[in-house]
This record gives sequence, structure tokens and C-alpha cells, in this order.
Amino acid sequence: MADPDETVRELIGELGIHPKLSENLESVPEFPEFGGHLNLVDVARELLTAVGSQKVSFASLARAWPTKYWPFSDSLSYLGKDGGGGVGSGPGLCVGAALKLKDSDRLVVGVIGDGDCMMGVNAFWTAARYTIPVLIIVANNRSYYNDELHQEGVAIHRGRDPGNRWVGQTIDNPAPNISQIADGLGVKAAGPIDSIKELEAALARGIEVVRGGKPFLVDVHIDPGYGRELTESSAERSFGKTK
Repeated sequence: MADPDETVRELIGELGIHPKLSENLESVPEFPEFGGHLNLVDVARELLTAVGSQKVSFASLARAWPTKYWPFSDSLSYLGKDGGGGVGSGPGLCVGAALKLKDSDRLVVGVIGDGDCMMGVNAFWTAARYTIPVLIIVANNRSYYNDELHQEGVAIHRGRDPGNRWVGQTIDNPAPNISQIADGLGVKAAGPIDSIKELEAALARGIEVVRGGKPFLVDVHIDPGYGRELTESSAERSFGKTK
């Protein structure tokens, strides 16, 4: 009997929808070294090291997650995200996926933004109440950054100052202490993390807790601009213009 994952991978490659899925997984590039400011590449590299050989199911992934360094190898590698881009769905998606896979051999991980996290944070209580093992990593850029890029695109289109894109979008001064919020809801947590050594230790601790059957959250302060530059296409979408 044919392997369904391999069949789908070959079919998608033939259709040309997403050529990367048909590439040999052995050609995955090596992670770059730490560059001095934490970003999602660092999170992915340290997470992969900490996980070891255990299979991971990503229940949610933040924008700019470096899939080229960690490609999806089977149908449970990445479970997808909300269809409409709604902010606040991440925590619930992660907890729900972890509940379904609770008795499997997979480690369920959700990488979500701070804005997404804050709008659905009550899901953490559910994880604590029902001892649902899930590792939540908050890629905390202290902003609704996607909307910053939209506002920049609109400002450029209208001839206004794009330097004001942050107005109404930054979540800083003070930045919410998400690890304390999670702890208050019964979920053990680490953070805010702002160094590579702290990240290594937090992920190792978090994976140990999750493997023990409980949820854990890691709040990582990342470089907000890494991999999230305004492109011509995103500027076009910001004011509803399509080519």
C-alpha cells in the first residue's frame, strides 16, 4: 500500500503548487549561528536541539517561522492555522491539538505571537485544569506587527509618514509579562527570555515539563523586524489593491 504522505508530496511537486514539498529533505540547509539578537531562527535551532529525535507537531506557527531549516516531514508536522488570519486563535488551537495528541508519542508545540497570545490567553487555564501537555513558545515582538506593516503600506500609498506605523500597534512600555500571566492561570512558564543561554535553559526545562504531562510556556523577546520587511505585495494588500 502506498504511503499517503509521500503520495501527496509527489503530487504537490508535480502540480507545481509548492515545489519545496517535493525536495529531498536531506538537502535542508544548516542553521546559521546566533547573530546577537534573538529571532525565530534561533528559536527553531535551539528547539530542534532540545527536542532531539522526538517527532514534533506544530499546532500553530508565527509568521516568519524558518521552514527551510525545519521542513515538515509528515501530515502531523504542522496542523495549520485559522483560515481567516484571526488574531487570538493561537492559544486555543495549541491546547486543542495537544488534547487530541495527548496519548501519542509526539511533542505538541505552538509558536505564537504576543498579540495572538494576549487575545486568547484564557485557553492556558484549560491546559492547566485538564493537564494538557503542550509547549507554548511566545515569539514576543511587543507589537501587533502584522498591522504595523499594513499601516506602513497604507501610509506610503497615501503619502503620509510611515514612521507612525507603530501608533496603536505596539504592546510595550510596559510590555506585558506573559510568563507571569501564564503562571497566574496555572501554567508553568519561563521568561521574558532575551539571551541565547536563557533560551536554551528555558526550552530544555519546558520540554521536560511537557514530557511529564503538563503545559509550559516560554516567553521569548525577539527582534520584531527579522524576516518581516514590508514587501510590494504586502503594501498592495494593505490598501486592497491587487495586480
